[in-house]
Amino acid sequence: FGPLGLAPPRPYSALVECVDVVQALWRGETVEHGGQFNVRGARLDWSPGPLPLAVAGRGPRVERFAAERADW
Repeated sequence: FGPLGLAPPRPYSALVECVDVVQALWRGETVEHGGQFNVRGARLDWSPGPLPLAVAGRGPRVERFAAERADW
């Protein structure tokens, strides 16, 4: 997150939440989320559906998460 100018207090949790929100948006859902960041009534009506997901990061938790949820 540092290269993006972000410094969430719980970076791993923010990563997992972000992926959950993005994938819900890709499914055409209206998203309400409160956690490391907040989303209220977000929707992507134009989404063509799921897209390949890439996850990069450091540490064993991020590596496990990427192996479980990412396409590459």
